[in-house]
Amino acid sequence: MVRRSSQARPAMNFTLRPSKTFLFDLVEHKLSRRGGAIGLDAAAENLKNRKWFKTHSYYGLDIDLNSLRRGIERASNNTSIYGILADLASIDSIQEGSVDVIVSTNTLYHLSEDQRLRAVSHLSRIVSPDGLLLMDLPIQLVSPSIDEVLRNNFLTIERLYFRNFISRFYEGIFERDGDLGSHPIAGTKPFRLLAWLVSRLEYLTSQRPQWNKQVLFICTDKKNQVKLPFDLSTYPMIDGRIYNLLPRIGGDQTSFSISARG
Repeated sequence: MVRRSSQARPAMNFTLRPSKTFLFDLVEHKLSRRGGAIGLDAAAENLKNRKWFKTHSYYGLDIDLNSLRRGIERASNNTSIYGILADLASIDSIQEGSVDVIVSTNTLYHLSEDQRLRAVSHLSRIVSPDGLLLMDLPIQLVSPSIDEVLRNNFLTIERLYFRNFISRFYEGIFERDGDLGSHPIAGTKPFRLLAWLVSRLEYLTSQRPQWNKQVLFICTDKKNQVKLPFDLSTYPMIDGRIYNLLPRIGGDQTSFSISARG
């Protein structure tokens, strides 16, 4: 079954982009009602989104070891937070149905078409039967193959569309080569508040794909009821809190083959 998502009362994230503010508010609200044992932040960079997760344990997956180390350092007192050094398109070693909550934001569009399809297939495979998968993509990158993977794995697939023409106009005013962060006023507190106010208009157009550029998939009710234990204990650890799932080249050298950043 594919259905439209009901509106949700948002949280409050103050980013530079109204479209990203809408996305982060919505994801945080969705996760506020989801517990479980294992939460996976797919392409977590420095674990900056860990506050969203209400699961017993949080695992931030990324291919950038230095980013994971910075995140683990900041969370050194929280023993329920771990890093996973891995390629998102090659996480065959994570057990089927073992993760209760999975989030992938601002990530999948960085991958090639083949890598993106493999990543979506893996994320769909490892989410638990009663779990939740949230992931976003530019609408133009939602291929028939990705739609088929989701339909084959989930009974319920909700969609919310965002980055409407109003947000794009606002972001275009401040963008410099696609980046808002370098603008002298876009990151100031008044303009972050303004971006949040503009982001509220995303709710008015979130059912209209033709007015938007991105889509958030909210996937539940897994068809396959297999649920295996989440166990990475056979993999080497880095700094005591980061599991290394990357292949080895020549013994100790780690291969950084694909860039998948959030």
